[in-house]
Amino acid sequence: MTEYVVGFAFDSQVSSVLLIRKTKPEWQAGRWNGVGGKVEPGESPVDAMVREFEEETGLAVPAEEWSEFVELVDAACGWNVHFFRAFGVPICNAWSTTNEVVMEWPANGAETMDWIPNLRWLVPLAAQPEVGTGDPASPLVMQDASGVGG
Repeated sequence: MTEYVVGFAFDSQVSSVLLIRKTKPEWQAGRWNGVGGKVEPGESPVDAMVREFEEETGLAVPAEEWSEFVELVDAACGWNVHFFRAFGVPICNAWSTTNEVVMEWPANGAETMDWIPNLRWLVPLAAQPEVGTGDPASPLVMQDASGVGG
C-alpha cells in the first residue's frame, strides 16, 4: 500500500492555514492543497510530515507539534493518506522552496475556488482541536475512501 501525508499548519489564532499550489499529480495541478507527499520506505508518517513540510516550506515543525486527525484508506486502489495538523506555526515565515507556491489562506475556507475539493471539509475539521478520539495515535479512519474528495 502506498502511503502519503498531508499537513495543515495554522497560525496561533487558527485564522490562517498554509497551503501549497500543486503542479503534480495532474489531477491536482493548479489547485491548492495541504503540504505533503509520499512516505518513504522505513519512514513513519509523522517523520514524513516533518520532512515534507520543511522541504516544501522551509519551516522546521517538530514531530511533537504534528497530530494526525484523519486517515483516508482505499484498500482497493492501494493507498492511504495520513492527515496531520499543527497549531501556532509561524506560517508567515514560510517560503516556496520548490516550483510549488506556498501561501496563507483563511482557515474558514472563505476562498475555496481553487482548493482540492476535500479541503472544504478537511481544513475546518483540522482547525478544531477537539475533533478526533482525543488520542493523537488514533485518528479518525475512513475506509474505502475512493469517493472522498471528489
